[in-house]
Amino acid sequence: MKCILHLGTEKTGSTLLQKWLYENEVTLSNRGVALTKTARFPSNTLLPLYFKGQIDDTLQRQGIFTEKERVDFFSGFLDRLRAKIR
Repeated sequence: MKCILHLGTEKTGSTLLQKWLYENEVTLSNRGVALTKTARFPSNTLLPLYFKGQIDDTLQRQGIFTEKERVDFFSGFLDRLRAKIR
């Protein structure tokens, strides 16, 4: 089994691709492809935000301004992602 994480920086077309993937989720699932909603549907924005490790404008739009708020926001995220991948 392969695990492919698709991440893209802004303005690279990644959101369009991920939208297409989720629009075709049933067909892909029938072919053995699983998509996750753990990392925030449909563009998986939590993955780069988690690994970035700092507060940026995206987190601030979520109301997160302190390191404690960031840590609380991501509490359990990796465990949920690991469980989904398994």
